[in-house]
Amino acid sequence: MVCHTIHEKCFITFILTSEVYMIVTCWIYKKERQLPFNNLESRSFNLKLKCFVLNIFCFSIAGYCFLRHNAYCEPGVYTMFALFEYVVVITNILFHFTIVYDINGKMSSVLISKNCSVQFR
Repeated sequence: MVCHTIHEKCFITFILTSEVYMIVTCWIYKKERQLPFNNLESRSFNLKLKCFVLNIFCFSIAGYCFLRHNAYCEPGVYTMFALFEYVVVITNILFHFTIVYDINGKMSSVLISKNCSVQFR
């Protein structure tokens, strides 16, 4: 039971922080931009937005199924919870995968010197 409680608290923390990250990223991407989107940036933003909306939707359904399972212990409800929980994780991964569009054609490196100073290029 302790592992279940730890998993539940960690997953809720993960979800809350990832939702905040997604909201802030989409907001910054759309509202704080000085230049119009190019084709890849537009594709990246649209994919981010779709992943975010699907993530919120599936998290809501997963939360409902989790609460319903704990209240009524109906057959199949926990399976639906697990399915939607997986979709939440997958949409989070896809959201982060959009970095491929964001850094396309751009090169960067991180240099760490002997005195542990970090430089970004």
